[in-house]
Amino acid sequence: MIKGLSRFYSGLEERIGILREFRVVTLVVLLVVGFLLVSGLSNYIRNDALERMSQALAFAARANAGHHLSPVDFEIHKVTGKLAPESRERWEDLIYSSFLSKSSQQNFGGQAVYSIKAWNTRGDIIYNSKGQTGHASSRNNTQLTDTLNYNKIRAGFAKTGNLADIYIPITLEGQKRPSGVLEIYMPTGRIFSSTAWATLGVIALISAGLLFLYLNLNWFFARAHRKISQKNDELQKLTEKVMSSFKELEDNYLGTIQALTMAVDAKDHYTAGHSFRVASLAMEIGKKLGLSEEALKNLDKGARFHDIGKIGIKESIINKKGSLTENEFKEMQRHTVIGAKILGSVKFLEDVSPIVRSHHERLDGSGYPDGLTEINISLEAKIVAVADVFDAMTSDRPNRKAFSTQKTLEELEQGAGVKFSSEVVAALLETYRGDASFYFKEDKGNVSAMGLDDENKTSKPIFKIRHHKESA
Repeated sequence: MIKGLSRFYSGLEERIGILREFRVVTLVVLLVVGFLLVSGLSNYIRNDALERMSQALAFAARANAGHHLSPVDFEIHKVTGKLAPESRERWEDLIYSSFLSKSSQQNFGGQAVYSIKAWNTRGDIIYNSKGQTGHASSRNNTQLTDTLNYNKIRAGFAKTGNLADIYIPITLEGQKRPSGVLEIYMPTGRIFSSTAWATLGVIALISAGLLFLYLNLNWFFARAHRKISQKNDELQKLTEKVMSSFKELEDNYLGTIQALTMAVDAKDHYTAGHSFRVASLAMEIGKKLGLSEEALKNLDKGARFHDIGKIGIKESIINKKGSLTENEFKEMQRHTVIGAKILGSVKFLEDVSPIVRSHHERLDGSGYPDGLTEINISLEAKIVAVADVFDAMTSDRPNRKAFSTQKTLEELEQGAGVKFSSEVVAALLETYRGDASFYFKEDKGNVSAMGLDDENKTSKPIFKIRHHKESA
């Protein structure tokens, strides 16, 4: 139920806004509260008027009963089921003098009695102004039973609503318990009319109070809402300013790292633009594999910065034309660790650091620096590894000429499942069966981060698009 109300209020807020929602909900709550208060106080006023009328009737009955009645007047004849004539005469005298005479009615606000019954303790109707007497069932008459047992007046409104039913215990002199009960039916018109103005006053007072409360609550809420909205706007502007500063700082970090990457590429004039081409190819492979937006962002940064660690490697080793010695190769391997440390020191690049560290790992554990196997290498690192190898093989190196695209694809396909991820190689092959215009090299080696600059129109693709063999 609570969840249902929460969903209802959330939907209402979305449709009409929080301020109007507050006004509607407050109005509904105050109307319900007002209705309950008016109903409760109106009933209290009517019951109070009924109680005062009951007390007046009881006073009249008790004042005259001792002068008119005796214990025998509560007994009916066993054969005829009627009162003795003299007892009936005494009852009629009591009823008339106490309730029906004009002087007595003045005590009840001029209200005439509708009918009167007299009961004895056995449940016999010993007198009835409507004429019927005799035994009647009192088993379910709780008001009669309570009146006899507790010697107290009981009053209520009849089911029809236009009569008040009042039970008055009659206790004769010298007796402690009632000898009988008078049941008096009084029209409620006088009761309702006498309480009408009081009820209207209560309604007016409650309505005015609730209206005052409603207006004040709305005024306070609207005022608070305006202040909160102003603070939210200020906070939003401050947040945007902070985010802008953070973005600027992040861009500065990325710019600095990108400048370092370009500096690394510039150390090796044979592979200028290598990092950007690897990023371009890695992103296409990542999209083919359905990576999430966040994963693609990390992949792009990891690919662009994968060789940043070479900033710490001697230029003589990077540009050596012959084969590297064992020590030189070990020194070259350090660039993955150096790059990971550089990026790991920047908070928002922590997730990129493992990609840089592991882009030379191989599925069979023959890679470096940690000799990881397939299960321990992230998919992003596997993608960068394939893109890195493809660009390296199709680029001129100090100690060899570039391989053809076809030859490079065949080499990667042969290594799929052994050194390189089969799904990554398959995505690469699928990419080159389609539009590969994203991957361009300029004759002079100058490329943008995602391929060719719009102003460059002389560049050409490094291969002609062809279908690889179907077994790929």
